[in-house]
Amino acid sequence: MTDPHPGARRRAAHHLAHGLAAFLVALAGCSTVPKTAGRPPPEAGAPPLVGYALSLRGTPYRYGGDSPRQGFDCSGFVRHVYRRYGIALPRDSASMARVLPRVLAASPRPGDLVFFNTRGRPDSHVGIYVGQGRFVHAPSRATGSVRVSNLKHRYWHARLSAVRRPRWAPPAAAGRPRPRRPSKQRGRSGQTVSGQISSTDKDV
Repeated sequence: MTDPHPGARRRAAHHLAHGLAAFLVALAGCSTVPKTAGRPPPEAGAPPLVGYALSLRGTPYRYGGDSPRQGFDCSGFVRHVYRRYGIALPRDSASMARVLPRVLAASPRPGDLVFFNTRGRPDSHVGIYVGQGRFVHAPSRATGSVRVSNLKHRYWHARLSAVRRPRWAPPAAAGRPRPRRPSKQRGRSGQTVSGQISSTDKDV
């Protein structure tokens, strides 16, 4: 029996083939996009803890939080990252600032702590410098999560109060934290701190 609508069937088949080809092209394009697209890589030579800190970007902000499951506030985030590498720091940003030596703000190194005056007092906020003028931190409920910001942004530049550098000793297995016995280091105030240490967005 002769098909009464051969033209319509051919057009439908043509449209189906065209749609399938477009879908396959789009699928191939998506597969080439890395999962870390948009996430800044650690600077060459940065301590492994910098890479770990960057991997936590997007973790929700939570006042008093100090774990990926709970969420983080600023000092809880810093303390969690450093503790993972056998480094014990005080719980709040002001105490961290008191026990760690200050370095020139013009020459920070990846892994340094950057402190800000965000509440009318110095050292009320802290983040981890990751290189290239950027730092990673847990800013506030308003921004909602751990993120990377630029020290040159007018908000952060105007509020930078100090850069401090705990002594850093690289882990035995680079890139993988290993439990270790904390040692004691003494700050300028006479207090001790345990351990061995050696985006252009406005998010407040």
